[in-house]
Order: sequence, then C-alpha cells, then structure tokens
Amino acid sequence: MTVKAYECEGKLNVEETQTAETSAHEVRKARRKATHARREEYWLPEPSREGLLQALEDIAEDPPRERERSIAIIAEPNNGKSAIRNRYMELHPRCIENGQLRVPSIVVDMSTTRRVEDLSVALLRALEDLDPEHGTHVQRMTRFLELGKEVGLQLVFLDEFHEAASIDKGAPVLKCIKAMMNEHVKVVPMGVEKLAEVFSQDAQLSTRFQFARGRLLPITDLSIIKSLMVELTDVPVKAIKAKTVKYVREETGGILGHICDLIEDTYVKYGNLEHANVEAQRALMDCLNPLP
Repeated sequence: MTVKAYECEGKLNVEETQTAETSAHEVRKARRKATHARREEYWLPEPSREGLLQALEDIAEDPPRERERSIAIIAEPNNGKSAIRNRYMELHPRCIENGQLRVPSIVVDMSTTRRVEDLSVALLRALEDLDPEHGTHVQRMTRFLELGKEVGLQLVFLDEFHEAASIDKGAPVLKCIKAMMNEHVKVVPMGVEKLAEVFSQDAQLSTRFQFARGRLLPITDLSIIKSLMVELTDVPVKAIKAKTVKYVREETGGILGHICDLIEDTYVKYGNLEHANVEAQRALMDCLNPLP
C-alpha cells in the first residue's frame, strides 16, 4: 500500500469513527428527550398520591368560610411533591370561561424569594400582571388579591416553603399567607420538615393547616416499580428481570423520584435496563447514598 493510499484509508477510518460517535450521541440525545417527556407527563395512580390529590380538590372546592383551612405538604426531597402539584394544575388548567380568564391555581418558588417584597412580585407575575414590580409591597399584595378574585384563583402553591425561614425566620411571609387566607385564597405550602418550624411562629395560623406528613408513601410494590420501568422507557416488559426490579426498590428506598432517576439515567445511557447496567449506573448516583 502506498503512503498516499494509507493516509486516505486512515482518514476514512477517522471519518467513520467520528460519524459513528455523532450518530450514537444523537441517539442518546433523542432517547433522553423522549424519556424526559414521558416522565414529565406520567402520573402514578398510587393510593397515597391519589388521596393527597383528592384532598387538594376538596380544599379548592370548599365554599368560602370565615376561617379558611388548607394543607401543608411535607415530604423528603425527590418524594413526589412537585408531581402532585403538577397533576393538580394539569387537571385544572388556565382557561377562558364565558370570555373571562380563569386561573384555578398558581405556583411560586420560595427559593427565589429572598425578601418578603419579592413574594408580592412573584405572586403578581404568576397571574401575568402587566407590571408586577409596580407599587409598594402592600399595594402589590392588595392588587394581587383583587386580581385573584377576578380570575377565580383558588390555590396558591408555595414550593420550597422551608426557604421562607431565611426571610426574618419567615414571620413576614406568614403575614402574607394570613392575608391571602382571609380573602379566601387557600395557600398550600410545600417543602421538607423545616416548613413546620416556620409555621410554629404563628400558633393561630398553624391551626388552619393540616400538616400532611408521611402521605407520600415509598413505593414498595414490585409490580408498580416494574410498570414504571416500562412506562418511562421503550423496554419490553419481558426484558425486565425480577431481580432488577427488586434491586431498584432496595437501592432507592422506594422513593419515587430516586426510582425514576435510576430508570431514566440507565436507559438514556445504555438503551436498556439490563441488570448489570442498572448496577453500573447506581454506582454513579451519589444522591442514593445515605448522608454521613
């Protein structure tokens, strides 16, 4: 073989390798996109989650009362709190009814709210107010409550509510919640156990909330976990081994988000849920290891 021919063959081999790598990358990219979409749309009709969803439905449909009541959802991270909220908002979307905009619920992320003044801005922005930063905090809260009545607002989800503790231990935020509840807007705080510590500063307000601890139960039923593995991927049910399903349950502690993370990451990387690949991916997931 001549030097020129050798160089040409080498160039072709490099180009073929690069093409193969690009193709593999595109396949993983498409698989990730499809799996992500399935996960975002999936709802697990498991009894504890259905029960909590029904509790939200009941609160929203309750007729106005002098002393409004609501629920605070407390659960460890990755346990499905956001899935509950998303499911409720999916079932009750914004819509136009008799020519009038209706907004049954909104969500505000408290982790982005560093001052109580930011909360009134975030609430107005969630209702798509034209100028959410206009006016003082008190004026903005007044405008929010008026706008909320116009659009039929029922529930306000305050996600990551434990972060409110960073705002003067949460006391100013509790005043805003009381103002909303007094105007018949039910607030649904969501977060970890520290959420209850914030509410402990206002004994009167805390009695208006049912603190839903332990309502999002771990998934221990192997058939449910196996159905998740099928629903979130293109893997045939016959290709999923019983020992793999049991392994997923043991390694994730039955925490819904951990289960989905392990399934998603393994499938995106390998294109299957073979036991060895699930084990290999688990070894990379430090979030599943107990904290020291």
